[in-house]
Amino acid sequence: MERLFKKETLFIIVLIIVVVILFAIPIFLYMLPTSSNLQWIVKKMAEDDKDDDVYISGIGIYNSSGTVINSVGSAPEQLSSAELPSYFVIDNQAKTLRLIRPIVFPDSPADRVYLFLEMYLGELLAKLIMLRLISIIVFILFLSLFIIFYIKNIDYRMKMESQEQLVRLGEIARTLSHEIKNPLGAIRIQTGYLKRVMPKENHDKLKIIEQEVQRLALLTTRIGDFLRDPTGSPEVIELTSFMDEMIKRFDWDIHFYNRTGSRINIRVDLERLRSVVENLLKNAIESMESNSEKSPVEVILSSDGKKAELSILDRGCGIPPDQKKRVFDPFFTSKTKGSGIGLFVSRRFIEATGGSLSILTRKGGGTEAKVVFKIKIKKGKEG
Repeated sequence: MERLFKKETLFIIVLIIVVVILFAIPIFLYMLPTSSNLQWIVKKMAEDDKDDDVYISGIGIYNSSGTVINSVGSAPEQLSSAELPSYFVIDNQAKTLRLIRPIVFPDSPADRVYLFLEMYLGELLAKLIMLRLISIIVFILFLSLFIIFYIKNIDYRMKMESQEQLVRLGEIARTLSHEIKNPLGAIRIQTGYLKRVMPKENHDKLKIIEQEVQRLALLTTRIGDFLRDPTGSPEVIELTSFMDEMIKRFDWDIHFYNRTGSRINIRVDLERLRSVVENLLKNAIESMESNSEKSPVEVILSSDGKKAELSILDRGCGIPPDQKKRVFDPFFTSKTKGSGIGLFVSRRFIEATGGSLSILTRKGGGTEAKVVFKIKIKKGKEG
């Protein structure tokens, strides 16, 4: 997916450059003083002969050295070498157009004769400037719409590719879950039989088998969660009571703080919510098991009136910077006994309710798992 995004981004950059060149060159040439500007002005003068603001303010005939032969009005006595042999400029401040063109082409360049013409344009110049601005604005709007359309197209293609990957992953997960469940049942039965016939001093070895069977069973359960509809059967759940119940399930010091001052109700599937919070609390506890001091897990409930935030904070080892982008990837884990699917499934459940799940680095060390819910119903203050 990242490779597709890079290719699409490079393509759109190249395409924008080409479009800018194709459109900018004509606009740039159009904005330069050329004979086409003069043709447009003369045409407008012919169409509006009642416009007294447009008139010829000066005209003159000059020799090849720029010395005046005959002049009228504002025509200068001498033309500079920079203005010869051809010159065209529009003075926006003075609202004038100045034109110098050769009118006689003898065999010798020294015998050439030049015409000088100066016109006062008045409001006609403003119309010309407005026409230029409209051309530029139309170009910018076209380019902006093109970019917006193309970016949306990229986003759509990335979502389609992501959906295809999920479908393929689902097929693999379904097959894997089915293949694991069958032998697990047989292993459980045989382990139970061995427990009855083997001496008690060997039961510790069987316990290892039972733990590994339980871990595989949990993995198949997670895969089942992944394949299920993430929405489930939503019901109204009060978060404070829910968290009080969840904390009792863990043999660890967990502190819960309700900073809202009221009871917050959300609408989610109870089993899916329990699965998410249980997974996040378990991750927080496991990250601190190797600490020399047993720090408590902190759970903070806050709200802005429209959304509720449930933050689960620990003082564990944290997440390495190079793994932050992969924590929600399916089957990615840094644990020796982890399945790597818990966070992926948890985020899928939360996003199905219109919320979000993010994993952040906690200030001072550790990790913060932040779950955002939409508030459905608000009750009164806690008693």
